[in-house]
Amino acid sequence: MVKFVANIVVLIIIITFLILYVIARIEPNYATSELCRFDGLIQSLIASFLFVIFLFLFLKPSIKISSNIAELPDMDNAPSHLRFKVVNSSLFGVYDLQVNVYEFRSINTSGPDIKTVLLCHYEGIQKGTGHLQSAFRALFSDKKLNAVQFRFRKLLGDGQVENDEADKKIKKILKSSSSYIEIHVSVRHGLSGLMGNSVKRYHNQACIKKGIFEHGFKTGVKPS
Repeated sequence: MVKFVANIVVLIIIITFLILYVIARIEPNYATSELCRFDGLIQSLIASFLFVIFLFLFLKPSIKISSNIAELPDMDNAPSHLRFKVVNSSLFGVYDLQVNVYEFRSINTSGPDIKTVLLCHYEGIQKGTGHLQSAFRALFSDKKLNAVQFRFRKLLGDGQVENDEADKKIKKILKSSSSYIEIHVSVRHGLSGLMGNSVKRYHNQACIKKGIFEHGFKTGVKPS
């Protein structure tokens, strides 16, 4: 939600600046003012600035991964398990959602050697659906479909399954001082088609919070 609000604030500032510039240009004495001498430079700077803002604000995905892993309590339809949350903060929808969970393990205590292991992989959300709605649309919708929660899976030779073995593996990795977890999320922007990537690293067991994720844009974990 913070990213989305920041995008809106930047957009308002840009529009305000452009309005002030237009007002200054239509003033009768503008042609004889000192500002007129730098008119060409000002226009070039405005064009460059707008392009950069437009590129990062509208044409690149903005994805947020939860700062913590939620350990959900026992429920009627599922036992206690671990989840992480991904939120699309872009003003446009995103597609081709790909999520990879990696274990990074130190194999040389005297050097920077690191071994990387793929723990689980997700293509889309459910049944191959890889779309997350825009943050702007979610703002006015009861169903916040710009966010999704993922349950950790155990990667097998012929597929993936969701069970407590996957959670035990995650906890074991985070308990060790020589290993940590990274979640990599890649999506394609719905308007420009540009790919965007977001990475979140979990260092230790303190990253796991018991409770459930807050609704909508929020990625905090609240006690259940």
